[in-house]
Amino acid sequence: PKYTETDDILPFTMEEVITLIDNAAGFFKSYITVAFFTGMRSGELIALKWDDIDFNSNKIIVRRNISEGIEGTTKTGKARTIDMLDSVREALVKQYTKTGLSSEYVFSS
Repeated sequence: PKYTETDDILPFTMEEVITLIDNAAGFFKSYITVAFFTGMRSGELIALKWDDIDFNSNKIIVRRNISEGIEGTTKTGKARTIDMLDSVREALVKQYTKTGLSSEYVFSS
């Protein structure tokens, strides 16, 4: 549904976010950790590649989006850099053990 300016948007509280992450498993735990703590859009997360992640400087470069199975630019058409929080770094390190050597995409299926 489309939201209007008069609609109330009720984001998750930090307690709810932690509860969701604590109760998630495997790929989804890493995925929602990165999603919640980077603000990346779902299409950007799906398009995220390992070479977009700089573990040395704790940065993620958001360069692309996947929508309806088609890879393209971000919504704004511009790349942006996101600082990694420790929890995001930890989730990505765990995810690397699952897809880092078998796929160029972080969250492949």
